[in-house]
Amino acid sequence: MLPLDLEHPEACDDLCAQYLSAGLTLRGMRPMAGADQMLIFSAHGLVKWRDPLRRCHLADPALPRVLERGYAAADFGWGKNGLELVLRPV
Repeated sequence: MLPLDLEHPEACDDLCAQYLSAGLTLRGMRPMAGADQMLIFSAHGLVKWRDPLRRCHLADPALPRVLERGYAAADFGWGKNGLELVLRPV
């Protein structure tokens, strides 16, 4: 789990990138006291990769809903606005 502090997005982007690079998969987001959100990672990779649904940032308001609907991020890229998560169906 990783607390998401949207007041310091660069630090969150870097930590999330480290987790994904280590082979973890972002599976969900939940509210957390003292932080904007809590990111939930899994050690289980995605077995069946399909075409990407979309790319989004950690601060994207749609990210929690997309993760709840059965998508996960195990890959990322760096765009002009920082970390971009690549979301695919699980």
